[in-house]
Amino acid sequence: MPEFAVLGKEGSTHSSNSEWIKQLWTETNSHFNEITELALRDDQGNLAGFWGAMTSLDRTFQPWENHLSVGLYLAGVQIPVETEAPKGWVKWIVPAFDYLYGQVDGDPQTAVQLGLEEIKRQGLALSGAIQEYYCPQENGAMYLFFPIKQNCNEKLRKCIR
Repeated sequence: MPEFAVLGKEGSTHSSNSEWIKQLWTETNSHFNEITELALRDDQGNLAGFWGAMTSLDRTFQPWENHLSVGLYLAGVQIPVETEAPKGWVKWIVPAFDYLYGQVDGDPQTAVQLGLEEIKRQGLALSGAIQEYYCPQENGAMYLFFPIKQNCNEKLRKCIR
């Protein structure tokens, strides 16, 4: 999957609120009208999708630290990479990776563990932060994307680490 951009509200696991991710989504959704025209859409005008994008605290898109419990999260919508973030919004460009992915049918934490087990079973390793994708064309069905290999950035002709 090539690099992609997400525009949304950012938070950290260092938040003192145990429902901080839920609050990020509430804030993103309640102000979505401010950015709706910036959202990436397909040829029929459908939204490309919503992402719970994740990265390590150093923003290198490595897996969350401390057994996947410490990192940053961006609750947002996919936008064209060249789009500028308006005031009050945060834009991330998630680098290109090869992913294993699957739909979440139940508890997301269980799905993460099952995904990690499948990666190990296939002799692969997690090479970046896990990403959540919510598909508008499937009533918001959630998918988890497990990066297994970082791809080269075609513009720079080198791998970004």
